[in-house]
Amino acid sequence: MALPVLRSKDFVHQPRYQLWTDALCFREMAKQAPNHYLRSMCVRNAVLAAWTTLEMACCDALGINKLGNDFRQSLDGEFDKKGIARLDFGSGVWGTISSKTKDARKIYAHYGVKLSDRFPQVSIAEDAIETIRKAIHDIYARMGKQSPVWVDFDESAGWPTGGSVGLPTVAAMGADPNDPNTLRIALVTEDGAEKVTNTFPGVTPEEDVFGHVEDLLGKLNAPFREVRVYRGSNLLGSEALEMRG
Repeated sequence: MALPVLRSKDFVHQPRYQLWTDALCFREMAKQAPNHYLRSMCVRNAVLAAWTTLEMACCDALGINKLGNDFRQSLDGEFDKKGIARLDFGSGVWGTISSKTKDARKIYAHYGVKLSDRFPQVSIAEDAIETIRKAIHDIYARMGKQSPVWVDFDESAGWPTGGSVGLPTVAAMGADPNDPNTLRIALVTEDGAEKVTNTFPGVTPEEDVFGHVEDLLGKLNAPFREVRVYRGSNLLGSEALEMRG
């Protein structure tokens, strides 16, 4: 499905960002879920996606490749190496991370829920996302770095409102096909054929075109292996994506 927050071509394909939008989407889907089973599935996956995002963000802020098996001990060790005061896991945002958010994630990822807890409330996902957002801001600030832009995104459409679509026909939007500045989105089918799906006037911001690419890819249910963006005959960007129908 297409998510309205999938916009920036500068970081849209970074896993931390994609998982954050997963968490937002699952949270919204939990709110809209038509029954308890779907709601609980979405709540659990919102917590798991948000937690993985936190681990990735901590690694990025600290400049390391990965954390060890114990989240708290790993962070303590990294702070000790840098000669910086350790995080306070007994109070504040990190206290909540340690005593509440981490426990929920551990149950969902490792132990499985008890019968009495198999239908968690949406508030669990909401609290996890908000706490993790604060923690991400905090650890970047402690490292003297700017928080990533995506961490403040807080919206998602949730369940899709329409069905998936096949390869669409060319949708000209006031664009002159003979203008060397005309922008085009093209999909490469499994047999190697290139099919232009959308054209835009040359004055259209490239950011808007790349944003449209994300919407297009999210809505498709058709086989293709690459997406390309052109300005005239010049290739601005491409991505190989083995997507089956």
